[in-house]
Amino acid sequence: MKLKKDKNMKHWRAVTLSGCLIALFYVIITHLNIVLDSFLTFASFFTPVILALIIAYVVDPLVKLFQSTLLMKLKETHPTLNRIFGVVLAEIVIIAMFAILLVALIPQMVDSVITFTKNLGNYIESLQLLLAGLGTNASSLNIDISNVISVTNLLLNRLLGIVPSDMGSVMSASTSIGASALNWVIAYILSIYFLLDKTHLVSGMRRLMSLALTPKKYAQSTAFWNRCNSIMTRYIICELVDALIVGVANYIFMMIAGLPYALMISVVVGVTNLAPTFGPIVGAIIGAFFLLLVSPWYSLWFLIFTIIIQTVDGYIIKPKMYGGALSVPSIVILIAIIVGGRMFGVVGILLAIPAAGIIDYLYDEAFIPYLKRRKRHREEDAKRLELKLAERRAAKLSESSKSSESSETPEARDVSAEFETSDSPVNSAAKAASDTNND
Repeated sequence: MKLKKDKNMKHWRAVTLSGCLIALFYVIITHLNIVLDSFLTFASFFTPVILALIIAYVVDPLVKLFQSTLLMKLKETHPTLNRIFGVVLAEIVIIAMFAILLVALIPQMVDSVITFTKNLGNYIESLQLLLAGLGTNASSLNIDISNVISVTNLLLNRLLGIVPSDMGSVMSASTSIGASALNWVIAYILSIYFLLDKTHLVSGMRRLMSLALTPKKYAQSTAFWNRCNSIMTRYIICELVDALIVGVANYIFMMIAGLPYALMISVVVGVTNLAPTFGPIVGAIIGAFFLLLVSPWYSLWFLIFTIIIQTVDGYIIKPKMYGGALSVPSIVILIAIIVGGRMFGVVGILLAIPAAGIIDYLYDEAFIPYLKRRKRHREEDAKRLELKLAERRAAKLSESSKSSESSETPEARDVSAEFETSDSPVNSAAKAASDTNND
């Protein structure tokens, strides 16, 4: 009775837990916007920490490179110093790269902004004259575009008045930019601490996982996360190399074509190329805008080259590069980018390539072995079933033979015994034959 009561209690606990989970899932789905807003608000408190983890993860391959090349001797004798000097060298390289870029870019950006603000009135007047000419030509063809021209002139005049007067928007934008810059500075400082304490953090996580999981599950999870880490590291390296290729190609084209601001625009194009889909578009708009301040033809040639290089990069360079580095077919990379963008937008495009690599790894290392084990178990089960059937058939045959022997009547058994022991002519002839054979 007590055992039955315990079973009923376990059953009702399972039913209650299932009902609570279903109700919670329903509440989350019906109030998804509120849940997401709450999650984003909570995550905003940890924005510097999250950024620091991302920066540390991206910089860590460079630290490992210095540890295994320039600081190889220290790695065997003083591993702690090896890690510290590796982090220091990596940070020096990153700071030096940013300093060089700022020294090269800031003068050209300041010059472009000054040129734009000085000539903004002339640009607007030229555009208004062009619209007036279009209106005259359209009226000669009995086409009325006066409303379009008036609305465009109104927008241009407002643009001309916004630049010097709307200081409130400028101050609010400056405040938001300052807050974002402060978050990045804090994140960068935290990333240095994460890099220095990586060994302790990783050992702590491994100790926790070893205590929480069985040895087999711990080995499987460790292998899985190591593979994911390898895929993400290769993806980051491929992204940086691809951005470098696009930026250098853009710089070479602009130098050959004699276009101004070659270094600044090429750096912008290379950096924005790190963000898929919208990144190249933003880079093209920024570069075309700065060139438009000098000559519309410069802007046109730049846009034509950008379309060509982005087409080659998106359909040839990236699939080949990522497919070779991640051991994933190029067509799978291309399909992952398209499907990820359709399903999850920019985030889906960003994570499509490493997700394809991880899925391919799970397919080769988990799903295919699972199917092989399942097939082997089925074959073993089929063999066991055949053996059982054969044993049953043998048992039935033995039972049938025993039943046939037991089914003979006593009179038949007595007659056969008398026949065997009697001196019938047949038996006498058989005995004589046996005696002659023995002689």
